[in-house]
Amino acid sequence: MRMFKELKNIGLLTACCLALSVAASPCLAASGDSPWMVRVRALGIIPDDSSSQITVIGGNAEIDNAVSLDLDFSYFFTENISAELTLTYSRHDVTAKN
Repeated sequence: MRMFKELKNIGLLTACCLALSVAASPCLAASGDSPWMVRVRALGIIPDDSSSQITVIGGNAEIDNAVSLDLDFSYFFTENISAELTLTYSRHDVTAKN
């Protein structure tokens, strides 16, 4: 059941990325000399969940992997210097086992 939920989220995330990229492409292509750049990316959050015994809670930590959508706005002051604002939301579970 959990795997199905993750696959459903990945599918929804992929659909959102495609929709945003198709919608944003004509706007970006029309203004070739614009100092603004907008990007949409999918990020994989894959933490290293190996842990030793946690004495406070009496178990090992288990951390889920997650896929997140990333929206990025960049403003170019010169051809090689820019400021970037990245908007990302990530949710994954951390649980104690044993």
